[in-house]
Amino acid sequence: MEEGRLAYRVRTAEAGDAKKKGGDLEAMFKKLDTNNDGKLSAAEFSKIELKKKKDGQAPKKPGKAAKKIDAIFKKLDTNNDGSLSLDEFKKLNEVKKEIKKKTA
Repeated sequence: MEEGRLAYRVRTAEAGDAKKKGGDLEAMFKKLDTNNDGKLSAAEFSKIELKKKKDGQAPKKPGKAAKKIDAIFKKLDTNNDGSLSLDEFKKLNEVKKEIKKKTA
């Protein structure tokens, strides 16, 4: 895994797992929020990895991954202020599924 990047794997939602899943996203938000201002800038959000890499391998197409991360950020930033609040960030799984359907 690249230094300074957080691994994140979207888990399938199971009945009764919603509270735990929300907690995981909150913990991830706090780790990404490196300046502790309560919101994520595009630069902070770009540190996220959408899929766990095998044996620390770099992404095969880093440009494509960066574009996907940028698209997700823009979709999550519903008030267009250039940063993500915790509430906006909590919609990460929904937005990822939506974007995956469009690219499939």
